[in-house]
Amino acid sequence: MKDKDLLVVIAEMLRKQDQQTEILTNLMDISIKQFEQQHEFNVEQRQFIVDQQQFNKEQSAFNKEQSLFNREQLGLNKEHSEFNKEQLAFNKQQQFYNEKFLEVNEKIVDRLERIEKKL
Repeated sequence: MKDKDLLVVIAEMLRKQDQQTEILTNLMDISIKQFEQQHEFNVEQRQFIVDQQQFNKEQSAFNKEQSLFNREQLGLNKEHSEFNKEQLAFNKQQQFYNEKFLEVNEKIVDRLERIEKKL
């Protein structure tokens, strides 16, 4: 091989090596960018998880408070229902006495009218 041919071969090899180096550099740049993006995503994901855990704790606390409120409300509803039952029984008894009172008053009025007629 002549020196000129050898130089052409060496030049071609160096050109291909430069191309390969450029390709590898590009791949490394892409890999680094992907790593950075993945890292950023992981950081954001971690923060999202922390935020979600905090929300879940707050939601759990709210649910406990809501449950206590509901139990208290249920107790009040039971008391109110019991009161309503007693009130209904009282009202029925009162209605019975009112009806009896009316009957007695009607009898008294009838007697008074009869007495008036006799006088």
